[in-house]
Amino acid sequence: MYQISYEHHMRFYDFLKELDCYITSEAGMLEELRAFDKNPERKISALVCQRTQGKLSYPAPYLRILYVLEGGVKARIDGKEVTLSVGGMIFSNRFTKIDYEELQEDTRIVGFYFKPEYFTDSLLNQLADERMVYRFLIESLKSEEAIGRYYVFEFQPTADTHFYSILLLKQ
Repeated sequence: MYQISYEHHMRFYDFLKELDCYITSEAGMLEELRAFDKNPERKISALVCQRTQGKLSYPAPYLRILYVLEGGVKARIDGKEVTLSVGGMIFSNRFTKIDYEELQEDTRIVGFYFKPEYFTDSLLNQLADERMVYRFLIESLKSEEAIGRYYVFEFQPTADTHFYSILLLKQ
């Protein structure tokens, strides 16, 4: 397991300040998702929400991962409330309705949005050993039933998941 140091953690946030991937409103999120949808070259989008005003409740017709980098959020997933702190993650299909709001000012939430074509046969084969993830992906990509499906996880901020979220965001 990779352990990320506090120094590396802080350097990552300095790196993020240079990017324009921060979203501060629902309107900004919708604009970014429209741009993502219209660009056939992009198969994945990563956006960071911070200092949003109020609840974010936007449709996202993609497989998505919401991951709490800092702070905490109160989320409603298909009508069920959950509170997530640093390391909290929601993995959902395109039919899952999620709204959330920051619980404190220093909250940062990264959202990863995946178009179906991102998941090539080669990538899916690499994930076959992770049965739960593999099955979720296959069912989410193939199903046309408008039923929300999701997983909620709580990881330690020093766990691999945090490190890999940062790497994916940097890409």
